[in-house]
Amino acid sequence: MTVQEKWSILATVANLYYNSEMTQNEIADRMYTSRSKISRMLKEARELGIVEISIKEPWERDLDLEHRIQQTYGVKTKELKESLIQDDTIKTALNLAQNADVILTSVGSIEYKTWENYLGESTFQLLGSKGAIGHIGGHFYDINVKELNTSLTDRMIGITYNDLEKCKNVVCVAYGEAKAKPIAGALRGGFINTLIIDSACGEKLLEQ
Repeated sequence: MTVQEKWSILATVANLYYNSEMTQNEIADRMYTSRSKISRMLKEARELGIVEISIKEPWERDLDLEHRIQQTYGVKTKELKESLIQDDTIKTALNLAQNADVILTSVGSIEYKTWENYLGESTFQLLGSKGAIGHIGGHFYDINVKELNTSLTDRMIGITYNDLEKCKNVVCVAYGEAKAKPIAGALRGGFINTLIIDSACGEKLLEQ
């Protein structure tokens, strides 16, 4: 296989995944190969520059600068949390969230790696090895709805697993087949009371 042919195949796989929004399993079926091979191809496409991902933060962030400041001054993203949650404004907001009658949220699929920039690739690989299927409110869990601790857990300010469990009505809005597995886990765990999804996701959900 020539370099041009290889790049063409990688570009095809990337287009199906990112533009046509097909799942890795669907692409694997179409190309008569395994899901793990498709995953490696997508990774290679990014490494070769065939795919370039640009994340638009709500405000400008320089992650490399943040890391260097942390290394130089020993800032720790846990000690800061303890300090922030003592602030009256943040404490009030958290109290309202923790006692809310309704929580509107969604679930994240581990396939999308939406938190990779915050956790790092090695942490995502560890989550995968532990059987992570998705996350809700930044809390990653496996198919048995057991929460999997990450480096983010002790640093995150927000609602907890317990807050979700005790809320009277957790409304989950999700779209796409890739969300079926994490939704199934959240439903088994009793975290979701009201579910709003598309037909494709619903059909896939019945297979879980």
